Amino acid sequence: MLKLTPGKTCIFCGETKGQKIVAQKIRGMMVTKERNNGIKNHRIEITKGGQTEIYYFSYWGFEDKMSSEIIDRAKQLIQNLKHPWFCQKCGKRICSICGEPINYPVGSDIIFESGCTTHIPIIPADLGCINQKCKKYRKFDWFKSKI
Repeated sequence: MLKLTPGKTCIFCGETKGQKIVAQKIRGMMVTKERNNGIKNHRIEITKGGQTEIYYFSYWGFEDKMSSEIIDRAKQLIQNLKHPWFCQKCGKRICSICGEPINYPVGSDIIFESGCTTHIPIIPADLGCINQKCKKYRKFDWFKSKI
C-alpha cells in the first residue's frame, strides 16, 4: 500500500466521525502501483511533469456499496494523491446501543493524517463509544497522538 494522506471524508457517506478505516478482514480498499489478483482493480493514470504514473485502486467486500459514482470519487482522490477511506459506521464499528462509533475500531487498519496506517487488534474488552449521552460512553484518548 502506498503512503498517501487520507481524503477529507468517508468515501461512502461523507461523514468524518470516528477513525478513518482503510481495511478489515472482510472489507477494505487500498492504493498500490501493482495490480492485485483476486480483488477488484481499477487502473488510474496520473500525469505529472510529462511523466505518467500508474496506480491501482483495489477493494474487497463492498459489492453492495461500490457504485460507479463511488469508484469515480476514489479515482479523483487518488489523482490528488489522497487515500480513500471509510468511516466506522460504514465499517460497522459502532455502538450496539446508540449507533455512534466505538472508541476502539477492533479488527481494522486505520489511516492517520500523515498517511501512516496501523492495525487495531481485537481485544476482549468493551472500551465504550464516543457518544457522551450513551450509557456505554467512555473517555478514551488512545488515538489523540499525531503520527
